[in-house]
Amino acid sequence: MEILNQEVVHRRFGAGKILSEKDNTITVYFAEYGARSFIYPDAFDIYLKAKDDAFAAYTAERLTETKKREAERAAALTEYVRALDEDKQSEKRLARADKKKPAIRAASVKSAAKPVQAAEN
Repeated sequence: MEILNQEVVHRRFGAGKILSEKDNTITVYFAEYGARSFIYPDAFDIYLKAKDDAFAAYTAERLTETKKREAERAAALTEYVRALDEDKQSEKRLARADKKKPAIRAASVKSAAKPVQAAEN
């Protein structure tokens, strides 16, 4: 859907018209306030309302898609951080186990040596 020249209403600036779209930014011209830039489609969640019903449905769909992608990214990031945390915990457990190994080995060598010494006596 073509979004240029669509009429919108801003809660503070009033009625305006979309002048341009680039990447995820739109520029809206307001008669009393001039041109203002907004993140598209995020601005339609809070600041802007489309005057045309078809355009309103279109922006709502874009906004839903954007929120879904953001939720998927957040979930992936959460999973990545959890995996990193598990790796760190595993490394800590291995480091503690490595520190204990010499003491365990020394204790087992001493206990193995004692019966041999006792047998010699």
